[in-house]
Amino acid sequence: MTNPSVSSSSTIDVLNERAEQALHLINQFGSLLLDKDMQSWLDLFDEQIRFEFPYADEGYNKLLEGKQALAQHMEQFDGMIRMNHFSTPVIHQTLNPDIFIAQFQGTGILLETGKVYAQDYISLIEVKNGKISRYLDYWNPLAVARAVTPDAPTQEV
Repeated sequence: MTNPSVSSSSTIDVLNERAEQALHLINQFGSLLLDKDMQSWLDLFDEQIRFEFPYADEGYNKLLEGKQALAQHMEQFDGMIRMNHFSTPVIHQTLNPDIFIAQFQGTGILLETGKVYAQDYISLIEVKNGKISRYLDYWNPLAVARAVTPDAPTQEV
């Protein structure tokens, strides 16, 4: 007969290790973006990365497949938004040890308008062999709309 306390203890150790790995990975994700170290940032991803934007509006990418597509997308992103902060992420584990959910905020400046870009992110992240193999980026399209919409001119009365 197996001892449930030994089994539970080792399960907790594995869960804690996975949570630490997830937190380290998502912290690197944010830090490398802020440092504009795109090569190291891209190294976080599997060659066959599937980077998905389920809430992307028309005219925006909904799916990027492969590291090259992700690199091209990030070149465009870098020309549009200058990120200046990511909050400390909250990590939610799933029953699948290779998948976690990261919840965090990011702020920056939309270069075209000079307006603040403030985004709440919820990201579902799948890891294979220590690399991000799938990233579902659930961001709020209204935050983008607010940042790209010029302020209405004031009218004198």
